[in-house]
Parts: sequence; C-alpha cells; structure tokens
Amino acid sequence: MTQARAHLSEEQLEKAVDLLARAPKVYVMGRRTAFSPAYTLAYTLQKARPNIVLLDGPGGAPEGALDDIRPGDAFVAVTFAPFNRLLHRMAEKAALSGATLVAITDSFAAPISKLAGSLHFVAQSSGRAFPESTLGAIAIVNILAALTISKLRGGCGTPNPR
Repeated sequence: MTQARAHLSEEQLEKAVDLLARAPKVYVMGRRTAFSPAYTLAYTLQKARPNIVLLDGPGGAPEGALDDIRPGDAFVAVTFAPFNRLLHRMAEKAALSGATLVAITDSFAAPISKLAGSLHFVAQSSGRAFPESTLGAIAIVNILAALTISKLRGGCGTPNPR
C-alpha cells in the first residue's frame, strides 16, 4: 500500500480519471492474479457509467471484444510478473487502434509501460505477508473508480493522494 501511494501523482490521477470518465468505451483486462483488481474496477465503473467492457475471455476468446475498439476509447490493463503475453498483445492492438492505455503493474520495468506512458501505475505485488498480493492494485483501482464516479457526478477536483 505504501509503495502504491508513494508513486501516485495528482497529475497522473487527473489524467486517468478524465480518460475513464470521458472515453466512449472503457475496456478492462487482468488475467490470473491480476483479474481481481480488473474485475473490481470494471464492476465499480459499470455502476456509474455505460460502456465498460470486462475482457474476461468466456469461451477462451477475449480478443473478440476488441474488434469494436476505437480512437478515444480506454484500455486498462492490470498485469503482474510474469507479465501475461495475451494481455500485452491485446494492449498493443488497443494502442494501434487509437485507444489510450492505463497500466497497473507491479514493476516500473513492465513491458506494457511503454504503451501506457504516464498512465502507468505501480503497486508492489509481493511482500512479507503474501507471496503475491493484489492489495496495492486494488487500492489503485478503488481510487481511480472513486475519483471517476465523483467526476461523473459533478464532484470537485482530484484530492492529493498523500
């Protein structure tokens, strides 16, 4: 939690929240352990706005939903080491389609960081208590969801994350 909070900036949060509030469609994906924060974000945002697509792969073909991705859409990728190849390929497809990427990973060196640029959020996934924990990533998606919902409802600006 401390590491996740330490790397947040007001500018980064504002940019991500603006994207999540205004994008015509928001695609969210996380595989394996990263699925729980991805699901949390998609489920929460679906309560406040339409056109949230959770790419969870029923039938083993999550890439089919990306056929409709357009410039201006958002693609939120949650991935931890070892980074998921399918998720990375889908993020590349989203970027090539003109969508803006938000990445939530456990490392600044994550390959997807090149696609997300300044919208790369880092939350440590290992610690003394758990071999792999999603707590930091879930905190980040909860912050993003709360601020996005506040913005959609006409709330004020982004509070300082510290």
